[in-house]
Amino acid sequence: MDEKSNNLIKILGAAYNNQAIKNNSELKKVVEECARPLMGNNDDKVYFEVIAKLSHSVVNYYKTSRETVPEEIRAIYEQIQKDVPAKSVVGKRLRRQFKDDKLASIL
Repeated sequence: MDEKSNNLIKILGAAYNNQAIKNNSELKKVVEECARPLMGNNDDKVYFEVIAKLSHSVVNYYKTSRETVPEEIRAIYEQIQKDVPAKSVVGKRLRRQFKDDKLASIL
């Protein structure tokens, strides 16, 4: 497993063990669904698919719940944002969405 995937699994595991996330079924499900594909897989494509899904899920969570994003999820978001390809369709869409929602200032 490459270093980025390994680090992401570690911080997803730490987030999963946080009581606030365990008590939030939506965030718990996101963490589980994003960690699973990374287990035993060091394919870059899988890593980028996971970070795109995770970024999208954080935005959707905030947009639908308008609740404060837990610190653990915020830390994960900040770590993976530097890896979302700036020129990818997903990266462009997410960055535009973050600016529109002013989510970046909240996160």
